[in-house]
Amino acid sequence: MWVRSQNLFTLVKCERLSVRQCASDSFDVFGDGIINLGSYSTLDKALEVLEDMESHLECPYNTVFQMPTYEDVEV
Repeated sequence: MWVRSQNLFTLVKCERLSVRQCASDSFDVFGDGIINLGSYSTLDKALEVLEDMESHLECPYNTVFQMPTYEDVEV
């Protein structure tokens, strides 16, 4: 799946997506285990983004998932 990072500087084709707590106050979504795609204030927000990404897998090829800012994610 193609993903554009939250800061817009990275466009990457990811085979694996994961959520990790990187600092005591943030939860980050990583592509292929090493590429930080976005940072969120709560685990619930990061998981919500991951679920949105999962539903995006059914979209046609050549589409890009844009990582939302943490303010845009509602839980």
